[in-house]
Amino acid sequence: MEEKNQTEDGQRTPGMMDSVQMAFNMGVKKMQDEGTIKNVLEAGDELFAEIYKNIQDAYGTAIDESFLKANAEFFLNVALMGYIFPAICAYDDEFKNKMFDLIEKKLEQSQKNRQARKPESNIIV
Repeated sequence: MEEKNQTEDGQRTPGMMDSVQMAFNMGVKKMQDEGTIKNVLEAGDELFAEIYKNIQDAYGTAIDESFLKANAEFFLNVALMGYIFPAICAYDDEFKNKMFDLIEKKLEQSQKNRQARKPESNIIV
């Protein structure tokens, strides 16, 4: 689990955003493997199952089931962006970087809110 995602010089540390990028790339790969969007709901089910299994394999019973599902759902949302974006817009490095920056800000806000309510809770990465 990662509580801080930047070094003192402002650079990202591995962890949270690495997991976000892996989830996004998982969606892109699924799109590339299929060639076109056939059924987003079906792709979502398959991606969720894979993400859930990966988190469950990594953390086992060390975390609550509802927390595991919440994290899998978050990473599913990111993976679905990777699945859908190539079909609806051209690749743009600036857009991709901005999107990841915005995701990182959202995660930081969520983490602060969660810790204010329950200090021991964290996002799994």
